[in-house]
Amino acid sequence: RTLIAILIVCTAMIVGSARAAAPVGTPSNAAAAGQSADPVAVIKRLQATLIQTMKDGQKLGFQGRYKRLEPVVVQTHDFAFIARLVLGSDGAKLSTDQQNQFVKAFTQLGVSTYAKEFNSYSGEHFDQGGTQANAGSTVVYSTLVIADHDPVKFEYQMHRVGANWMIVNIIADGVSDLALKRTQYRELLRQKGFSGLLAWITEQTQKNSQESSS
Repeated sequence: RTLIAILIVCTAMIVGSARAAAPVGTPSNAAAAGQSADPVAVIKRLQATLIQTMKDGQKLGFQGRYKRLEPVVVQTHDFAFIARLVLGSDGAKLSTDQQNQFVKAFTQLGVSTYAKEFNSYSGEHFDQGGTQANAGSTVVYSTLVIADHDPVKFEYQMHRVGANWMIVNIIADGVSDLALKRTQYRELLRQKGFSGLLAWITEQTQKNSQESSS
């Protein structure tokens, strides 16, 4: 798989909207140590960690990549916020305990996807673009430069939680999978119930943990 395809897959795990309310009964990740009040610094930190993890990817193995990426991914993405967007009104019907279980499983799946896909390095680097500030949100523009490929343009949609900025949506070359994920997760919830949805997410996370043959 090309890195472009990998990035789009990862985008699907972290899509959202910059204007929705935080999930009921679920704490935000924004209080985590090491965050920044500068949205560009948040993106640079994430991207630097991704590149270094790719460079060390084969040596680290999946578990090593997961361990390195987890704190940075959790601190830079508002998974609790995104989880509500994914389930919408169906999620509001869940108990607080179920909402918290979903956010935990959804976060683990997101981190495991990064750990699975960002596993090797071929000279890629990110170039930072500008920013666009909106009411309560900011978009940070960035470009991934890949040898022998067209560059991939990113838009990181972020919102402020307290003094910190967190990612709530990533658009790669105009591709955002929010509608797909919303349909997929809500349909699974309706067909399989909450326990079935949770089991499906756990299964996907376990599949990610199996080393690829790259």
